[in-house]
Amino acid sequence: MSTSVSRAAPFATITSYLSWDHRRLDRALAGAQEDVKGERMAEARHALDEYARGLERHMRVEDELVFPVFEARSGMSGGPTAVMRDEHRSIRIALAMMRDGLDRNDAQGFRAGLRFLETILPEHNAKEEHILYPTTDRLLTPAERATLTARLERE
Repeated sequence: MSTSVSRAAPFATITSYLSWDHRRLDRALAGAQEDVKGERMAEARHALDEYARGLERHMRVEDELVFPVFEARSGMSGGPTAVMRDEHRSIRIALAMMRDGLDRNDAQGFRAGLRFLETILPEHNAKEEHILYPTTDRLLTPAERATLTARLERE
């Protein structure tokens, strides 16, 4: 299963790129879920590994690139980004639970991790897409925004 999606042009904003990446990751996770549902555990492990790599990359660029810019420009270093980093830790725990379930060929174990992920990820993504990313876009000049968005795409 490939999580790559072709696109015609570079993204203009942090919001558009990282929101697109959320949708790409959602599709990858859905593939792993379908494999588990179909009892294709080897394929599910592969799909989950691909999803986890993409999600880890996504969280890394937020933690290392987006959040520091938001903190520097907004002056808020202990607020929303601290919550987001805590949620990233919980997301990693959910991923480990899902992977452990698949490593044991235990669909229920995978689903327990998935349920945990589903208690965090939708609200987490919504806060990023509707508050954090647009605010960061507004805090940057057009040139700074273009430079950061291009870097996110490269990372």
